[in-house]
Amino acid sequence: MYKPNYKYLNEIYIDKIIFEPGPLESDVTIFGYIKDNIDPEVYNPADYCCDFSLLNDLLAIAGESAEPIIDAIATKLNAPGIEDPIVIDLEEIAIAPLKIDFINLKVYKPKELNADGKWMEDDNDSFYLIESLESGLYFGSDGKEHNYYKDLMADYMILLSNQYALYREFCSIGLSEKRSRKKSGLSDDILFKLAFLNFKITNDETN
Repeated sequence: MYKPNYKYLNEIYIDKIIFEPGPLESDVTIFGYIKDNIDPEVYNPADYCCDFSLLNDLLAIAGESAEPIIDAIATKLNAPGIEDPIVIDLEEIAIAPLKIDFINLKVYKPKELNADGKWMEDDNDSFYLIESLESGLYFGSDGKEHNYYKDLMADYMILLSNQYALYREFCSIGLSEKRSRKKSGLSDDILFKLAFLNFKITNDETN
């Protein structure tokens, strides 16, 4: 019986992103690094596969650090003679590998049937499938006691703000409102209204 061996990552490093210029639900391949389990000073290559919406979530959590990547994706999606596949190389846009931390990333390695008919992972393979993502900002890394639900809500508001900023970025380069909302994960009307209200409240407080 096939049963994935799940593991959880609290940070990853992204070096390159590759995806097909097709449906927004298409798979994305992420090339990057992961800390060694034994020596935290060592970083090993690690590749991941997820859908485009999950990539959006990762970039939203990264915040301002991911803006050059978002700009590069938007530019390539709207360029004449679009690439196939689309490649976003972080070295080419003059930024270091993107670190995304304070996350709870559920991943697993694909398995293959061996000669004995058992499903086995390839220990030499550094490729992972991403099952799901949850933000981990509410774990209280400052050592203080936190209200789980209040901090979790605040964390989602941060994510929502970043998604709305992504929506505005897509609109600014000429994408239609419908496509901009879909690409930023805000197709749902209620979610979009919440993102807009959160944006207005946040900006009123900072002005």
